[in-house]
Amino acid sequence: MKKDIRKLKKDIRKLEKDIRKLKKDIRKLKKDIRKLEKDIRKLKKDIRKLEKDIRKLEKDIRKLEKDIRKLERIQRVATKMIPVYCTVLYAPQQRRPNEEKEEFREKLSDRISEVLRGDIVIVAGDMNVYSLGLE
Repeated sequence: MKKDIRKLKKDIRKLEKDIRKLKKDIRKLKKDIRKLEKDIRKLKKDIRKLEKDIRKLEKDIRKLEKDIRKLERIQRVATKMIPVYCTVLYAPQQRRPNEEKEEFREKLSDRISEVLRGDIVIVAGDMNVYSLGLE
């Protein structure tokens, strides 16, 4: 009987030690979770900032496109004697998604279709012909 009691006491001490270790592990895990939550909040904040920057860049691009169209109209008036239509293009690179390349082709086609028959068209820029299937 005494032997059983000693064994039980020993088992209890071992269990208490295991419980202390588990509690310590839980505290560490909680600390790690708080750190991860903090990192997630920071990442979300960074994402919101990037999204805001992207919206600003998109707005700037639309403004630049509008300014280019104005300059093209001014250029058209300035070259009234010999109608010349100039545009600078930068085609998407070969590794870009096909949708982006198709969008570029459509924009190019739209630009060219705006030109009156008999006008001179000058297209310059980086055309990345291999990515557009024009090789």
